[in-house]
Amino acid sequence: NNTTGTSNSFFGFQSGINNTTGSANVIIGWQAGYANTGGSENTFIGSSTSGYGAGYGVTTGSNNVALGGETFKATMTGSYNTALGYGAMTANTTGVNNVSVGYQAGYNNTYGARNSCIGTFAGYEQVNLVANQLPDHNHKLSGSTNQTYYALNNNTTSPNDIGATL
Repeated sequence: NNTTGTSNSFFGFQSGINNTTGSANVIIGWQAGYANTGGSENTFIGSSTSGYGAGYGVTTGSNNVALGGETFKATMTGSYNTALGYGAMTANTTGVNNVSVGYQAGYNNTYGARNSCIGTFAGYEQVNLVANQLPDHNHKLSGSTNQTYYALNNNTTSPNDIGATL
């Protein structure tokens, strides 16, 4: 389907199959970057047994990085996002400048901007938090051994909380 896109690298079954105008993408994995039509400068690496490879739903978003199956699964036009970990930022649609690291971190963030979710399930229930970075805004961390996996899990309104379980 590629018509005018240039400098793309697609590896894996149906990876980048719908790309038409996107350029400078690196897409690796089964159905990774599947819906990408015009997004450029994206890096998607990962497959999933459910059929949703990394960056599966990104259509026109650019400058995104996804590592892990089911990252950016929803139809997405957002740009400058980083999702590392299986299911990270699965529901993101128009969110920009977000970083989610960990299993299903930032899972339900659909249109929030400038969020940092680090750890298993960190920011899982967040839908639209804005400007949640260090040092003066929400920074969602979750911990490890024998401690809760949720930090600010149900916080939906406060722009200046710091939550961590380490």
